[in-house]
Amino acid sequence: MAGTALNPEGQALQTLLQSLLPAAAACRVQALADTPLSTLWPAEAAASHSWHPRRQVEFAAGRHAARAVLAALGQAACDLPPGPQRVPAWPPGVCLSLTHTDGWALAAGLPAPPWQALGLDLAQLKPYAPGVVERILHPLECDAQARWPAALSFCIKEAVYKAQWTLSQAWMDFHDVVLVIEPGRFSAKVVGGRSHPWPLGHCFEGRWVLNDRHVLAVALIP
Repeated sequence: MAGTALNPEGQALQTLLQSLLPAAAACRVQALADTPLSTLWPAEAAASHSWHPRRQVEFAAGRHAARAVLAALGQAACDLPPGPQRVPAWPPGVCLSLTHTDGWALAAGLPAPPWQALGLDLAQLKPYAPGVVERILHPLECDAQARWPAALSFCIKEAVYKAQWTLSQAWMDFHDVVLVIEPGRFSAKVVGGRSHPWPLGHCFEGRWVLNDRHVLAVALIP
């Protein structure tokens, strides 16, 4: 089942993801419904055996997609158990990122070097409650709220935080960066935060795309 062909929605997500990535990248979209737990490798199965069944399926789909990406990048298939805070430790020579949303698991990867890190996030395109918007948007971003959906800002910041975590192993808050969003592209400037090592003014960059159901963002660190 894990090799089942994607339906039209999955094919559309694959096309969107490929459009955001450099030529050297590999990516995979995997349907949770098509991923049995038997695809887990031994250390993965042992680490996840007590999790909620839904989380187990997300985990299995993400690891299955990650192994497909590793194969496309010339890496051997291997067990990918979660590390600290359930963050995976990828094999040397690659940087990868995963995201799970709305019945889909997505994985993308790049050779490292020359790339240091990437962060990938997929979010549902839906309205957010005012209190949630306040948590996501820095006060300096409020003027952009009328132009861009809050789901886009959320998705971009999640992608940025995943990318920087690869190098810093440190958390960032939604208000630690201020976004400048342009059609298809973004920058995220560090404006605060005490738990991460990035200097004020440091900028992360990436690309984004959306359709009628989803927002997809990729942050890249050369």
